[in-house]
Order: sequence, then structure tokens, then C-alpha cells
Amino acid sequence: MQESAYFDKYSPISGVWDEMYGADANVRDHYRKVIEYISRESADDLNKKEELAKRLFMSQGYNFYCI
Repeated sequence: MQESAYFDKYSPISGVWDEMYGADANVRDHYRKVIEYISRESADDLNKKEELAKRLFMSQGYNFYCI
């Protein structure tokens, strides 16, 4: 499967469970459609969707904080 440039710099951490990539560095079957979807989207469209999601979460009272 051809992956998007979005994932070119991704580097799994050795010895840590990776939900998207298996130990063989291949995308797990249940994430293939996610990768395919993201690969078709432009960076601009993904950024617009992220901003929309942020506004929707805030308007609904969902807040996520990173420490």
C-alpha cells in the first residue's frame, strides 16, 4: 500500500505498543482505511477539518488538554 508523505517521518518507539503499525512496521489491517483517507486529503483540508473539530468540541463542552 502506498502511504502518504504525512507518515514519512513517523518513527515507532522500540518496545512500545503501536496501535497503527505492527512489529513488522506495516500498517495494521484495521487502520488501512484511515491511512487511505488521510493520504487522499490535502494538508489544507485536514487543517480545516481540525479547526472545525476544535470548534465543535468547544461548543459542546469537550475540552482536551495536553500536559
